[in-house]
Amino acid sequence: MRRFHLAVPVCLAFLACSPDGIGTKEGTKFSVLYKEVKTTQAALQVGVTYRGFGDLIQKMVTELSMVEDKVKTEDDKQILQSYIRIVDMYKDSFKAWGISFAQKIDSRHMPYDLPEGWLMVNDDLKQILTKYPAIQPKEQKQKNGGGTYQIVRDDSLRQLIWVSATIEFKKMVDSHK
Repeated sequence: MRRFHLAVPVCLAFLACSPDGIGTKEGTKFSVLYKEVKTTQAALQVGVTYRGFGDLIQKMVTELSMVEDKVKTEDDKQILQSYIRIVDMYKDSFKAWGISFAQKIDSRHMPYDLPEGWLMVNDDLKQILTKYPAIQPKEQKQKNGGGTYQIVRDDSLRQLIWVSATIEFKKMVDSHK
């Protein structure tokens, strides 16, 4: 019985000194943010609506702002920066998804020969594409000889951004094991 009483303070001291980590442990400063990112990843795997995805992003952004106040160490600052990059990627994909809806709803400003499942690259989309060099727009000639415009695959754009966020998250997790 005496050994147990000695072991408890030693274990508690070890836990108090152990690094906070990226949030895989319940109750750490990054634990809710970690959970929100994992929830978003799961939702994307099974399917999520545009509105539902926006709600998930809002939760991550809210949690980010609360965690920022708690970050003190350099290691925690690096972890926070990784989370910021991940959330920014999800925000980019949400913006791209919104552009997709806008182009489908208001086709007056779209070329009449825009292929099904493709987006015309406008200024907003160009801003997103500069962050993801793996996504290369394709030149599309107008059928009436009116010139060319750039297009990207609608679904591939979001999915590549989601994969980029997943890779960033995995790198962060792996580097803090």
